[in-house]
Amino acid sequence: MYLVLVVLSRKDFACMVRHAERSTIWHAHAYWTQVNDAQPGTVRVPVQSRLHLDTFQVWDEQVRRFFTGGAA
Repeated sequence: MYLVLVVLSRKDFACMVRHAERSTIWHAHAYWTQVNDAQPGTVRVPVQSRLHLDTFQVWDEQVRRFFTGGAA
């Protein structure tokens, strides 16, 4: 299980989000950490764990390995 912390980049909400016909763009950044065995009050989200496209690819590989017993 993963915890994702989303930090809004701007204080002016009207400038923070832009709605297009088929998408929405937010000015934000996110960080993540794995919390499988976390205890209450002990979760830390390192700034080195910035969420980006490669993060989703790693998560996908981990989920596939978990559900296939390592035969991803």
